[in-house]
Amino acid sequence: MHHFCPSILFSGLILGGFLPLLAAEYRSYDGVGNNPGGLAGLSQLRTPFSGAWYDISDPINYTNRIMVLETTDPVLSARNVSNQMASAMVTGGPRKNRRMINDLHTMWGAMIGLDYVKTMMNTTNVTMSIPRCDGYFDPDCTGIKNFTFQRAFTNESANPERTALNLVTPFLDAGVIYGTNETRARLLRTFINGKIVLDSDELPPRISEMPALDMVGPPPPSLATQLGDASTRGAPRSEMRVGGDAISNVNTFGFVIVTLFMREHNRLCDQFASEHIGWDDETLYQEARRWVIAFMQRITYYEYLPALTSRVLPTYTGFNASTNPQVTIFNSACILRYGHSEMNDAIERLDERYVPHPRGPILVRDAPFDPDKVLDAGIEPVLRGLVSQVQNQVDWEVTGDLRNWMFGHPAGMPGVDMIALDIQRNRDFGIPPYNDVRESYGLSRAKSFQEISSNPRIAATLANMYGSVDRVEACIGALAEDEWPGCNMGQLLHEGLREQLTRIRNGDKFWYQNEQFAPEDLKIIESTLLRDIIARNTLWKDPPINVFFSLGAQMSRRNLVEAEHALAKNEEFLEDFPKISGKEQAMHLGPAFKMYWSVNVRKGEAEFVVVGRNEGWIGVGFEPDDSGMTNADMVLGYALENGTTYIRGARSVANEPPIPYPTDNPGITNASAARIHGFTVLKFTRPLAARPPFNKTLPIARPAKVVYAMNPMYVEPLYHGPERGLANVDLVPAYVNYRPVTFNSAIGIVFTVIGTILLSITLATIYVVITRRMDPIVRRSSPPFLLIILVGVALGYVCIFVWTIPRSDAACKARMWLVGLAYILMFGFATVKNYRIYLVFRGASGSNLSTRAVLLGSIPLLAIEVILLTIWTFADAPYLRVTSDMVDCWYGRVMPAIVLAYNLLILLCGLYIAVCVRHAYTDYRDSFAIAFSTYNFVMCIIILVPVSVSGRTAVERYVLECIAILLVTTGVLAFFFGGKLWTIYVINRGSIRLSSSFVPEHEYRGSRHWAWSFGSAWRHTLRVRNPEEQRVEVTTPANQEPKPGEGEAVASNSVISSPTIGQALMERLFIVNRSTETQSKPTTETEGVI
Repeated sequence: MHHFCPSILFSGLILGGFLPLLAAEYRSYDGVGNNPGGLAGLSQLRTPFSGAWYDISDPINYTNRIMVLETTDPVLSARNVSNQMASAMVTGGPRKNRRMINDLHTMWGAMIGLDYVKTMMNTTNVTMSIPRCDGYFDPDCTGIKNFTFQRAFTNESANPERTALNLVTPFLDAGVIYGTNETRARLLRTFINGKIVLDSDELPPRISEMPALDMVGPPPPSLATQLGDASTRGAPRSEMRVGGDAISNVNTFGFVIVTLFMREHNRLCDQFASEHIGWDDETLYQEARRWVIAFMQRITYYEYLPALTSRVLPTYTGFNASTNPQVTIFNSACILRYGHSEMNDAIERLDERYVPHPRGPILVRDAPFDPDKVLDAGIEPVLRGLVSQVQNQVDWEVTGDLRNWMFGHPAGMPGVDMIALDIQRNRDFGIPPYNDVRESYGLSRAKSFQEISSNPRIAATLANMYGSVDRVEACIGALAEDEWPGCNMGQLLHEGLREQLTRIRNGDKFWYQNEQFAPEDLKIIESTLLRDIIARNTLWKDPPINVFFSLGAQMSRRNLVEAEHALAKNEEFLEDFPKISGKEQAMHLGPAFKMYWSVNVRKGEAEFVVVGRNEGWIGVGFEPDDSGMTNADMVLGYALENGTTYIRGARSVANEPPIPYPTDNPGITNASAARIHGFTVLKFTRPLAARPPFNKTLPIARPAKVVYAMNPMYVEPLYHGPERGLANVDLVPAYVNYRPVTFNSAIGIVFTVIGTILLSITLATIYVVITRRMDPIVRRSSPPFLLIILVGVALGYVCIFVWTIPRSDAACKARMWLVGLAYILMFGFATVKNYRIYLVFRGASGSNLSTRAVLLGSIPLLAIEVILLTIWTFADAPYLRVTSDMVDCWYGRVMPAIVLAYNLLILLCGLYIAVCVRHAYTDYRDSFAIAFSTYNFVMCIIILVPVSVSGRTAVERYVLECIAILLVTTGVLAFFFGGKLWTIYVINRGSIRLSSSFVPEHEYRGSRHWAWSFGSAWRHTLRVRNPEEQRVEVTTPANQEPKPGEGEAVASNSVISSPTIGQALMERLFIVNRSTETQSKPTTETEGVI
């Protein structure tokens, strides 16, 4: 059975990886398994709300309210209405969108419209009259010209009032890419690694390369018949491209977007195949499709819609099965056709240098039914052109290509009027009048034509055609409305579109935010922009962040060259504004947006001045959760020419307007706003810490994520268009450019390891001193004294760790205390010790060299050091000083000078004493250790002083400072203890020893009974019998006892041959007494162990 265990475990792992997929439910193509109201083939809604009154209340477009279109009134013929409204708008050409939204936005709107509504057409056609003497369609004034119009299919037996059918689901499910039914979806698949079919150029395949499909070919024969020629524009049917829907060959510019997402699907398949080896073709296909749909939904609702309306939908709260997602007839016939007003006559193609492509622009009239005309130079030139070119304003001034030349004859004969077709479609659907539709959406009824449009020519034209404001057709009035603030369109179109998209989202069981993805996957989707899709799947690797706004809007918005010059070269306009305190820094966040700031780390606050070239609101935010503005702490404000100002802290919510903080706690101080020379200027101070109401800390040890935004015209912070961006700003450049070393860095690890090893050696030395305290070499130097020195050494090594932790005020104080205590314990105690020897050396009688005496002499030095450090800590506390080019501990000037002077005085005294006692017996005096340690210390100081005032990086400073710490501390350890450890462990322990007259034999022989403390120690008596006598005698080896009668001997490295000062000290300390009897009465005695 054990042989099966590996297989069972392996199978369990495989099944564990597949269980989530086995449980997954994928979206169908026709809406089955989703909200029943979203099935393909259902009737479009006549009302978005309950209430039977939303009906054909005053049908000017029907003679019997049901079936027959009225065509007898020449004034209200669709073509005449189109001509009259266009004439009323004459201004020298179509007006460009004031918000600088581009043609790509128009094409995206057309694509999603085709994705969620496709009206079933009838097989019968009716005619639309053309006014006599129409300049394009009846120049000979025959009065018999007309258009052919194909009516929508309606189930008259089921509903006597015309209700169109929607052949596709109302959900945003990428049907234009994958197909709207299972049959078409399978024809588009390769069934290899989940991919869909693309040709060798990664373009949708031609019909000739695919099985027979139900494609839209050249224009319908009716157009050729009305033009009197069977030859019309368009490529042969075999050259049509295959997409998810046949209608894609009509709007061939939309084929660029379809191609983009087909490539993204295949890219995802490759990614998933490498990440999930066990996934089969079906799983790869469905997972990639699921992600592509999510991308499309996210882009539509959080890029396309905010750009269009300057607003986002209410917060998503989850799937609502009671919500009907079906499309209304008003959306189908009117709202989704607003884009016809936005179209330009031609789409420019740009190369990688953003100059016109050699293939030239593409006329809109030439694009339908000829996809290769759009795709033959690749999709990159077309995408650049769509992004760079500003769309037209949504109004009745429509480009001539759409009104006169669509589907026209290749020889130059006119085609059809797309606007007239839109008007006729509204009548075909039985759309209620304008005021009734407004009322159905909860809007007020217009009481006059001037309430529809402030343009007197438009108002007069409407009055002449309709007579009464209540008889104005919905599509006519909706397109004539003044634009809603911050929006491309009027209020009615805006409300209708928002209501429709809200129901589509809330009524979709498979909506991407409805627990369809793991949190980490959802985060990826939410952070993916259309620009990312473009960059991943084309050769255009640097599209702008806001691809729905023209390149001009993002590169030269509202004379940005002038603004840039004013901000960068001529900033005296800020002289009229309250100055920022401290040393300020500045950075251009955008072409017309600049931020100045000054950070005071000690106060924990930062001052900002933000300047924008605009007439609306501006804002700056900090530390968003993503690459957008989610959960950023923001400050918003505006300043109008009339003196009205506003500035407030706010919290940015994902894809929604920021939420202002309350007036009693706005989060900012010293706030003011002004309008100066055409610039909006805000000044404020905010804390560095996440102090309520702010929830984000401003980082200073790394670049801060700073988001900026502004609206060029409106003060209501609804949408910013392209005037936004994200920048990584070094609020304190020194923290970034001179980033301190930490435990996580390689250098920090190296010095931490070295410090740990040396600290371990120090602790081991402490252990040796304690356990080998009976060894003469240890005992002669007083073990307590050695332990104090070692504590100072250990503190020195601890400094390495304090130097490596993140810098802060507390770390600066810790550095000061550790260095001060380590110094006084090492050099202060050694100085006092040598001073006691110096007193004996000078012949001072009764000079007690006991441990208690050493401590009593050293404690005042330690106490003074502690007092000075305490005063320093509270009177002139060290702190982390931040300048524009350095981040380091600032210790002040007065207290460092006092402490340094005190410590230098100790050092000089120690050096002087060391020189005086340099001839004393080596085992007792520390002259050489102090001398070499002092030399080492001074050399390190000489190195560090220039380093401290130089502009070296934090890494260089850290390395040099750590080396200095190691050299000084290790020098003390080596010079004071190296010889002792060598003697104990290398030289025979008994080769140098004191005789029994100096060390009691019973103690030397290993007695464990030896009581000592910092206050008392073992005592011995030194006798001076004859100052003229000197004797040096070598002790016996460890394995040989001294012979009876042999004199005591003390090993020395040198013999003093003349009665010098050193000789006198030697005589006082080391006179040899040959007999035991003479030990009882010393002439002069000095007690203690040094």
